[in-house]
Amino acid sequence: MLTPCTPEIDDWQGASTGIEVRPVLLLMAYECMPDAECEAYAGWERVLQAAREFEVHAIVSAESFAAVERHGYVGTIPGIHFHTPQLDPLYRLLQRAPNLFAHNNIAYYYWQHLAYRLARELHRRFCFSLVHQINLSTFRAPGYTWQLGIPYV
Repeated sequence: MLTPCTPEIDDWQGASTGIEVRPVLLLMAYECMPDAECEAYAGWERVLQAAREFEVHAIVSAESFAAVERHGYVGTIPGIHFHTPQLDPLYRLLQRAPNLFAHNNIAYYYWQHLAYRLARELHRRFCFSLVHQINLSTFRAPGYTWQLGIPYV
Protein backbone atom coordinates (compact mmCIF):
# COMPACT_ATOMS: atom_id res chain seq x y z
CA MET A 1 0.00 0.00 0.00
CA LEU A 2 1.27 3.46 -0.86
CA THR A 3 1.91 5.96 1.87
CA PRO A 4 -0.71 8.70 1.88
CA CYS A 5 0.51 12.18 1.04
CA THR A 6 -2.78 13.94 1.62
CA PRO A 7 -2.41 17.64 2.45
CA GLU A 8 -4.19 18.94 5.52
CA ILE A 9 -7.59 20.55 4.98
CA ASP A 10 -6.15 23.89 6.19
CA ASP A 11 -3.68 23.77 3.27
CA TRP A 12 -6.57 23.37 0.81
CA GLN A 13 -8.17 26.51 2.17
CA GLY A 14 -4.92 28.48 2.12
CA ALA A 15 -4.67 28.95 5.89
CA SER A 16 -0.91 28.46 6.05
CA THR A 17 0.14 30.07 2.74
CA GLY A 18 -2.67 32.42 1.80
CA ILE A 19 -2.98 30.57 -1.52
CA GLU A 20 -5.93 28.24 -2.01
CA VAL A 21 -4.88 24.81 -3.20
CA ARG A 22 -7.53 22.62 -4.75
CA PRO A 23 -7.52 19.00 -3.54
CA VAL A 24 -6.47 16.54 -6.23
CA LEU A 25 -9.08 13.87 -6.91
CA LEU A 26 -8.62 10.60 -8.80
CA LEU A 27 -11.78 9.39 -10.53
CA MET A 28 -12.05 5.86 -11.87
CA ALA A 29 -14.55 6.20 -14.71
CA TYR A 30 -14.40 3.21 -17.03
CA GLU A 31 -17.28 4.68 -19.01
CA CYS A 32 -17.00 8.43 -19.51
CA MET A 33 -18.22 9.85 -22.83
CA PRO A 34 -19.67 13.26 -23.67
CA ASP A 35 -21.85 11.88 -26.48
CA ALA A 36 -23.21 8.71 -24.92
CA GLU A 37 -26.26 7.65 -22.99
CA CYS A 38 -26.81 6.30 -19.49
CA GLU A 39 -23.71 5.07 -17.64
CA ALA A 40 -21.11 6.65 -19.93
CA TYR A 41 -22.80 10.07 -19.92
CA ALA A 42 -23.29 9.90 -16.14
CA GLY A 43 -19.54 9.26 -15.85
CA TRP A 44 -18.85 12.31 -18.02
CA GLU A 45 -21.11 14.55 -15.94
CA ARG A 46 -19.56 13.35 -12.68
CA VAL A 47 -16.10 14.26 -13.96
CA LEU A 48 -17.33 17.73 -14.98
CA GLN A 49 -19.06 18.34 -11.66
CA ALA A 50 -16.07 17.17 -9.62
CA ALA A 51 -13.87 19.65 -11.50
CA ARG A 52 -15.89 22.50 -10.02
CA GLU A 53 -14.25 21.88 -6.62
CA PHE A 54 -11.25 19.64 -7.29
CA GLU A 55 -8.31 19.21 -9.62
CA VAL A 56 -9.48 16.02 -11.36
CA HIS A 57 -7.52 13.15 -12.88
CA ALA A 58 -9.85 10.63 -14.51
CA ILE A 59 -8.72 7.16 -15.56
CA VAL A 60 -11.05 5.99 -18.32
CA SER A 61 -11.27 3.11 -20.77
CA ALA A 62 -9.58 3.35 -24.16
CA GLU A 63 -13.00 3.72 -25.80
CA SER A 64 -13.93 6.56 -23.47
CA PHE A 65 -10.57 8.26 -23.96
CA ALA A 66 -11.05 8.07 -27.75
CA ALA A 67 -14.53 9.64 -27.45
CA VAL A 68 -13.23 12.46 -25.24
CA GLU A 69 -10.33 13.00 -27.64
CA ARG A 70 -12.64 12.93 -30.69
CA HIS A 71 -14.62 15.82 -29.19
CA GLY A 72 -11.44 17.78 -28.48
CA TYR A 73 -11.74 17.71 -24.68
CA VAL A 74 -8.39 16.13 -23.79
CA GLY A 75 -6.27 18.86 -22.23
CA THR A 76 -8.78 21.64 -22.95
CA ILE A 77 -11.08 21.64 -19.90
CA PRO A 78 -9.43 23.47 -17.00
CA GLY A 79 -8.81 21.24 -14.01
CA ILE A 80 -9.52 17.93 -15.79
CA HIS A 81 -6.86 15.48 -16.91
CA PHE A 82 -7.83 12.27 -18.71
CA HIS A 83 -5.69 9.13 -18.60
CA THR A 84 -6.09 5.62 -19.94
CA PRO A 85 -3.98 2.58 -19.10
CA GLN A 86 -1.70 1.09 -21.71
CA LEU A 87 -3.52 -1.99 -22.96
CA ASP A 88 -1.48 -5.13 -23.40
CA PRO A 89 -2.03 -8.23 -25.56
CA LEU A 90 -3.67 -10.15 -22.70
CA TYR A 91 -6.37 -7.49 -22.34
CA ARG A 92 -7.09 -7.61 -26.07
CA LEU A 93 -7.32 -11.40 -25.89
CA LEU A 94 -9.70 -11.24 -22.92
CA GLN A 95 -11.89 -8.73 -24.76
CA ARG A 96 -12.57 -11.32 -27.44
CA ALA A 97 -13.82 -13.89 -24.91
CA PRO A 98 -17.56 -14.53 -25.10
CA ASN A 99 -19.63 -12.80 -22.44
CA LEU A 100 -23.18 -12.94 -21.17
CA PHE A 101 -23.46 -9.35 -19.99
CA ALA A 102 -23.23 -5.88 -21.52
CA HIS A 103 -19.53 -5.86 -20.61
CA ASN A 104 -16.97 -8.60 -20.70
CA ASN A 105 -16.41 -8.99 -16.97
CA ILE A 106 -13.10 -10.84 -17.24
CA ALA A 107 -11.62 -8.15 -19.49
CA TYR A 108 -13.04 -5.43 -17.20
CA TYR A 109 -11.46 -6.98 -14.09
CA TYR A 110 -8.13 -7.11 -15.89
CA TRP A 111 -8.58 -3.46 -17.01
CA GLN A 112 -9.05 -2.59 -13.33
CA HIS A 113 -5.64 -4.16 -12.66
CA LEU A 114 -4.04 -2.12 -15.46
CA ALA A 115 -5.80 1.02 -14.23
CA TYR A 116 -4.51 0.44 -10.70
CA ARG A 117 -0.93 0.29 -11.97
CA LEU A 118 -1.48 3.62 -13.75
CA ALA A 119 -3.16 5.07 -10.63
CA ARG A 120 -0.10 4.18 -8.52
CA GLU A 121 2.18 6.04 -10.96
CA LEU A 122 -0.12 9.05 -11.06
CA HIS A 123 -0.49 9.11 -7.26
CA ARG A 124 3.28 9.32 -6.88
CA ARG A 125 3.31 12.34 -9.21
CA PHE A 126 0.16 14.20 -8.16
CA CYS A 127 -0.49 13.14 -4.54
CA PHE A 128 -4.24 12.48 -4.72
CA SER A 129 -6.42 13.45 -1.78
CA LEU A 130 -9.17 10.96 -2.56
CA VAL A 131 -10.06 8.26 -5.07
CA HIS A 132 -13.65 7.76 -6.23
CA GLN A 133 -14.87 4.77 -8.24
CA ILE A 134 -17.52 6.37 -10.45
CA ASN A 135 -19.01 3.58 -12.47
CA LEU A 136 -19.08 -0.13 -13.24
CA SER A 137 -18.34 -1.03 -9.67
CA THR A 138 -19.98 -3.67 -7.53
CA PHE A 139 -19.36 -5.12 -4.10
CA ARG A 140 -17.84 -8.12 -5.92
CA ALA A 141 -15.44 -6.04 -7.99
CA PRO A 142 -14.68 -2.66 -6.40
CA GLY A 143 -11.40 -2.31 -8.29
CA TYR A 144 -7.98 -2.04 -6.72
CA THR A 145 -7.48 1.66 -6.09
CA TRP A 146 -8.54 1.26 -2.44
CA GLN A 147 -4.94 0.02 -2.03
CA LEU A 148 -3.52 3.50 -2.69
CA GLY A 149 -3.71 4.29 1.03
CA ILE A 150 -5.95 7.33 0.63
CA PRO A 151 -9.69 7.70 1.23
CA TYR A 152 -11.66 5.55 -1.22
CA VAL A 153 -15.27 6.29 -2.10
